[in-house]
Amino acid sequence: TEPSLISLKNLATVSSAFQFFVLACVSPYLDQGVGIPLKLRSRVIKSWERCTNNWDFRKTQLSFAGECISALFDSNDVIRVNLMSKYCSDIVCIFEQLMLLDPCNNLIPAYNDILSKTDPKLLVCTFVGLLKPRSGVNPPKQFACVEKSLFV
Repeated sequence: TEPSLISLKNLATVSSAFQFFVLACVSPYLDQGVGIPLKLRSRVIKSWERCTNNWDFRKTQLSFAGECISALFDSNDVIRVNLMSKYCSDIVCIFEQLMLLDPCNNLIPAYNDILSKTDPKLLVCTFVGLLKPRSGVNPPKQFACVEKSLFV
């Protein structure tokens, strides 16, 4: 695709909107221990509950979030680089959680594409950070295989 320019003001607007997108469309649908807890992200939103009882609804919401991110990243490399530098852990959590809920989901190629275009150092730091317990809650046991593969 032809590179397109985006102003710093518009980039800041996209980044702010993405922050709300993560709070409203991603965090409530992640398992406990996946990603940064809502209560640590915002005083206003700390009262929101995770929606963990309906797996199909969670898969639908996370699939929609993944599709939006994939389309956004395909639209502009500057946006992709900027959002990955600020929200890498959130983006990784969307796709990793989706793979835990539905190992055969159709967004795996999009996730692999995102990972292939991301700085490896950022990815290692992100995965190491996601494997640490937050607020006394350990990440899901399935993340242990990621940890082992990082250090082999």
